[in-house]
Amino acid sequence: MISVLFGGDFYQFSSGDWYGVSRGERTQYSGYFPGANTRAPLCIYPGLRSAALEQGYDKSVFSSKSKEDTYDDAADEAEKPRRKSRAKKKSDSISIF
Repeated sequence: MISVLFGGDFYQFSSGDWYGVSRGERTQYSGYFPGANTRAPLCIYPGLRSAALEQGYDKSVFSSKSKEDTYDDAADEAEKPRRKSRAKKKSDSISIF
């Protein structure tokens, strides 16, 4: 897990998302802090990533998705055969309801 100080607040990178960990000092915290254990807003992701790189973390940790995540289940599904509609028997009576 990666912990980063950004805008006076602490964030953690886990499972491809950034989460708030704790607020900084009252005089330094930013207005973007989402709360503890809450996902950070997407608008600060680039700033969090650049702050992590400046703090010495490796760029490969932030790769978008691994090979397992990009596996497409829809490609393996066989096309389902179309169902034919049943022929309806014509009736001699008229239904008014």
